[in-house]
Amino acid sequence: MNTKDYCVLYSLDSDSVCGEVEIYFTSQHERDAKILLLDQDMNEILVIKEGRFTKGGNIVRFDTSGVHDGNYFYALITENQKTTKKMRIQNN
Repeated sequence: MNTKDYCVLYSLDSDSVCGEVEIYFTSQHERDAKILLLDQDMNEILVIKEGRFTKGGNIVRFDTSGVHDGNYFYALITENQKTTKKMRIQNN
């Protein structure tokens, strides 16, 4: 397995988030990717961002205020990987 072909998705700074959060990942080269919000059953709720991302570090900002409080996952999807991290949204 060549790790240069994969991105690294980082956990959020806090276990519980509210308002705007920054989702951070790194990539060894420029690539197309999607950042998704998934419910606790891993069903897609919305596409946070989709497009071409640069080599190196990438920050995707997401406003959680439009989502009900609860447990979710955020996922990074490329042509050859799907990586998920847990997130608890607590705006109220």
